[in-house]
Amino acid sequence: MPKGTAKLAAEGVAWYQRTVAKEPTASGDEIYKMFNEKVLHPFIIWLGELFSIKTPELKDKGVVGAMYPTFVANDAEAKRFWHDVAAGGHEYEESHPATVLDEWLKANKEAGPEKKLKPAQLYQGCVYAWNAYRDGKQIKEIKSDTKKGYHEPRV
Repeated sequence: MPKGTAKLAAEGVAWYQRTVAKEPTASGDEIYKMFNEKVLHPFIIWLGELFSIKTPELKDKGVVGAMYPTFVANDAEAKRFWHDVAAGGHEYEESHPATVLDEWLKANKEAGPEKKLKPAQLYQGCVYAWNAYRDGKQIKEIKSDTKKGYHEPRV
C-alpha cells in the first residue's frame, strides 16, 4: 500500500465524518489512528488497488470522502462504479454517470488554483453521480451545490 494512498484514505474518511456525517473526529495527526480501526481496512486496501498513476483526478479528500460512504452503502457496487470512473467511464455512453463524473473530475484537476472545486463540492458531485448510477439514470452534468445540505449515497 503506498503511504500516500493510505494517508489520503484517512484524510478523506476523517473529512467525511467531520463535515458530512457531523461525527466527532480526530484532527491533525490524530486522524492516522484510524489505521487501527479494522472496519476501515477493506476500504483502505481497496483504495490502494484502485488508485494508480493514471487516476490523479480521484486523489482528493473530497472525492475519497464520497467514495467512503458509497463503499459502506454497497461495497460491490461501489467497486464497480469507481472502477468505471477510474477507467474513464463507459465507452460510447457519454451520459453514463461514471463517464460524466470522470470528465468533471479531470476538468477540475486541470483547472487553475482559483477555479478548483472545494472538497465539499467534489463530495456533492461524486455522490450526485453515484445516486444517478444507483437509480439507473443518465446525466448530462454534475450538480455540486451544497446549499441545501449534502446528498446521502443510495444503497
